[in-house]
Amino acid sequence: MGGFVNRTDELGQLNAVLTSEDGDPLVVSVYVIAGTAGAGKTSLALRWAHQVRERFPDGQLYANLRGYDPGEPVAAREALHRLLTRLGVPAEAVPQDLDAAAALYRSLLADRRVLVVLDNAATVGQVRPMLPGSAHSLVLVTSRSRLSGLAVRDGARRLTLGVLPEPEAVALLRVVTAGYRPVDDERQLAELARLCARLPLALRIAAERAASHPHLRLTNRNKLKHRPRRRPTWTGAGPLIRRRSSSWLIPSLRLPADQPQDSQVEPVSGSERSI
Repeated sequence: MGGFVNRTDELGQLNAVLTSEDGDPLVVSVYVIAGTAGAGKTSLALRWAHQVRERFPDGQLYANLRGYDPGEPVAAREALHRLLTRLGVPAEAVPQDLDAAAALYRSLLADRRVLVVLDNAATVGQVRPMLPGSAHSLVLVTSRSRLSGLAVRDGARRLTLGVLPEPEAVALLRVVTAGYRPVDDERQLAELARLCARLPLALRIAAERAASHPHLRLTNRNKLKHRPRRRPTWTGAGPLIRRRSSSWLIPSLRLPADQPQDSQVEPVSGSERSI
């Protein structure tokens, strides 16, 4: 979670689902964080999960559904099987039928207050079998898709994550490079942030490169100033950012997922009470 900067408004929107009393039903039981690749969806979800871990005393679960990874997405049946084993069900006792497994999952969550983070989902079908049956647990979903079906049928609330405002983008560059290089000029950092389209993942990569070359002035690699047609562009393929003329950013950067590459279900980072 290093290098997480601000997102105060978004954290406040997530906090709004919590009630004043820990035992009261939540405002919603499903929340979708949507946004383009590299926008910081997973970082935001995990930061919030860490901040509110005491509000979910029965634990937190994490599953990377790999919806936009290069390989096959994790099927709902497989993810549900892993969630159930984390909830204490022996692997051989997990129903093979998806509906039966989902019913068992909901029954186990009925009397618990659990936060479930379903990261990198591609479709509603991946997510719906793992929705809780009560208003005491919360499923937090990250996706490049809006997953509108969850809002229409399941009452999900959605937060669409945009790029960082320029001051926050510059602050992120400073946080990552702090202690590794002399203080950089504010205008040069702002230009670098614009070249990164103010996307948190691209900003972190650029900042890491800056930190690894502490004596290199930003202007030496900042070749795109006043050349907007060469700014980073999204290709038709979707999860690919291309930077055509400067080695400051990775020339061909794949963004299959914002955070953990492991498809296994595991506790959310920072939780000491995970099931």
